[in-house]
Amino acid sequence: MAETAMEKRQALLAQPHPATASPALIGERSVPMPISDERRIVGILTCEFAAVVLTQKIAIPLGGAENQIAVALLIHYAVLVYLFVFGYARIDTPRLLLLCLFSATAIFSQVGKAVGAFSLPSLLLMLVTSTILVVVIPVHRSSYLQILRGFITLSMCASVMVLGDWIVQLAGFPMPSLETVTPKPWIYLEYVYVQPLQWDSPWFKPNGLFFLEASHVSQFIAMGLVIELAFFRRPAVIALNAIALFFSYGGTGLVIVALSIPFLAARLRPSVLISSAVIAVAVLVIAGSLGLLEAFINRSAEFSQSNSSGYNRFILPVERFAQLLQDQPERLFFGMGAGTMPKAVNNLAQLTFGLAWPPYAKLAVEYGIITFLCWIVFFTFSFFGGGAPLVVIWVAFVQYQLLNGSLNVPIHTIYGWLLCAGYHFIDHELRRDNRTARQPKPPRAVALGRNPGAV
Repeated sequence: MAETAMEKRQALLAQPHPATASPALIGERSVPMPISDERRIVGILTCEFAAVVLTQKIAIPLGGAENQIAVALLIHYAVLVYLFVFGYARIDTPRLLLLCLFSATAIFSQVGKAVGAFSLPSLLLMLVTSTILVVVIPVHRSSYLQILRGFITLSMCASVMVLGDWIVQLAGFPMPSLETVTPKPWIYLEYVYVQPLQWDSPWFKPNGLFFLEASHVSQFIAMGLVIELAFFRRPAVIALNAIALFFSYGGTGLVIVALSIPFLAARLRPSVLISSAVIAVAVLVIAGSLGLLEAFINRSAEFSQSNSSGYNRFILPVERFAQLLQDQPERLFFGMGAGTMPKAVNNLAQLTFGLAWPPYAKLAVEYGIITFLCWIVFFTFSFFGGGAPLVVIWVAFVQYQLLNGSLNVPIHTIYGWLLCAGYHFIDHELRRDNRTARQPKPPRAVALGRNPGAV
């Protein structure tokens, strides 16, 4: 019996609407994911972002002088377990295969080395942290934008804390420090949490209370600023983050903004550019009147000064890698051993101050060029292969690869996962399916441009 018009209408109304349901891409693509589930995912990931930021200085001691595990890593794995249990997350097969290849080469590179020639905890921590990148969550882009909004809110809070650090100092009080109320064994190692602007300066770089260093809060604010400029462009948010970025005195944050300009140029209206220029001039005038501009200018000359933060962050890693190739070329393929690079903080014996080995240098020197190539393919595919907006991938990529000792510091990998690497976009999958779906062939007469009714 043919369906009536009313029955057809009821059947259409019974189908899930794109705004209220979507395929979850977990198992069968036809499994519906109600929009309430995506709202729950947004809430969970936003809360996790706040939790890992607030706890990044805290680590659980495991015995020994330097054995500890970051609380942020435990929080992230707890969230992943929850997402798996309730069917919101899945393993990305290509990433898993690349991780297995990278892990096999990393382990093989340490085989045959004498006991004590490499650090097993360092190797295990690297692999456990890297495993984060194989997990993905299918979401719509609208939900993803809500996650980015939550991140920008956190960057605004960081900006307020940076400005609050300056207000407290200008009022004649010591800058607040989380380390004074936290037991020393529970403080994350290898970071200088309170630093003067320059030698013998009465002013200290603001570290936003919860962040590992002034450079870290600077990078966090810079990522929020770039993403705000790219997507939302709210003048008050831009002004707050731009002012706080300057007064953070972290050059690495400015590096993120500078390297992101090509991705922002086509997105910004002239009015936004003019407003940004006005804010920049106002900030420079205020800094000059407070006597802070000279210290900021001095930081720009650090690249040529040995043992300065800028030199040790960008120049020294390249020098060390070149020295390894020159002095011990036989270690090019299998490295010196996991965990053998010098530690990060003020080591007078090795003449390193404020050193932060970027992950590419640490991995190439410790594990060799073969493991490095497998790692860079895995890492790049994980960041760029999920379909996130290029400008977000770029700021996360620069922050991880160039500006920190990120390889065994989980907070940086977690940032990258939460910002871009942890998602597969349902909208992208649906468009790809629609493009590849077989279209019915038109009648031959229509294909030839003829009128089928003509004689």
